[in-house]
Amino acid sequence: MAQTPEEATAARAELELRLRKTETAIDRLLDRLAGEEASESIMERLKIREAERDQLRRELTDSADPQPIALPSRTELDSVYRAQVERLASLLTGSEQIVAANALRKELLGELRVWGDPTARDGVAIEIRGGGIPDLPNF
Repeated sequence: MAQTPEEATAARAELELRLRKTETAIDRLLDRLAGEEASESIMERLKIREAERDQLRRELTDSADPQPIALPSRTELDSVYRAQVERLASLLTGSEQIVAANALRKELLGELRVWGDPTARDGVAIEIRGGGIPDLPNF
């Protein structure tokens, strides 16, 4: 989201190069039109190149005055994360759909226990007791 000044300069230089090449191509097409080679296909190519040139100019204008991006601080990110976890917790305990999903999960898997385990690869251990996973059809 936040480019370094070097990245911004390189991106701008690339846009300027593409613009110069496009303008050169437009000049060549105009020379052909001024001569005896005027045709619909050349006119169509000229229109396409002019549209490319206009787009590149807009991109250069936009890159000349980049809007600063305010990245959130670690504290703000923590706050957002905690709010989302609290919201998730309320959804998991208050929603009829979640209650039904948990009932189905219990029917399929039985008791499901989760606890912290420092010896586990991701620090969490899961134990499934009872239940029966039905045979699933082959698709």
